[in-house]
Amino acid sequence: MSAAVTASWVGDLAYSRPAGDQVTASWHVEMLPAGSAYRLALDPTLDPLPLAAIQCRRRRGASTWLSATLPTWSRALEQALIARIGATLAVSAVAEGGWKPFLSAILTDVSSDVGPQQATLTLTGRVQTPRYTAAVRRLQGISRRGSENGRSFCRCALDPLLRPNDTVDDGAASWTAGAIAYRIEASRAEMEVTEVDG
Repeated sequence: MSAAVTASWVGDLAYSRPAGDQVTASWHVEMLPAGSAYRLALDPTLDPLPLAAIQCRRRRGASTWLSATLPTWSRALEQALIARIGATLAVSAVAEGGWKPFLSAILTDVSSDVGPQQATLTLTGRVQTPRYTAAVRRLQGISRRGSENGRSFCRCALDPLLRPNDTVDDGAASWTAGAIAYRIEASRAEMEVTEVDG
């Protein structure tokens, strides 16, 4: 006799969950709140997935990878996400009064980390870089600035509209962004911007 199957949803993702396949929430992994300024979906038009963290480093003229952590796990959910490898991971952010596209990546890998009190899924994708016109952006919420090997850097509040090759104004000087490292968690959203080589 086959096991009973129930329909389950995480965001837009409907999948068949056999009876007994427990959905495990992580007690020690804090989820971004419902009112967060960031959301992740498997398509920009679909409902968001639960989200604990996003990390990404964008560099001018180089491959860029995105890592997103989901604060929940089940075997069926993991398999359903693996079946969607090749789909678009879309990260949106609130900027200038509304939701804006932030990062778009092709899902390349799904991995899990399951322990007695913590269970997470990590989605990895290769970021797609659309064509854009370089702009000038003023950095906000600066917590650290300096220079290393002749290149300026600045840690500050995350600006989802800043892209590599944009000109940044850090309040002390203006320079061209060569790399941007993002870290988004429930308690913070920040970026570190590094000046372009040369």
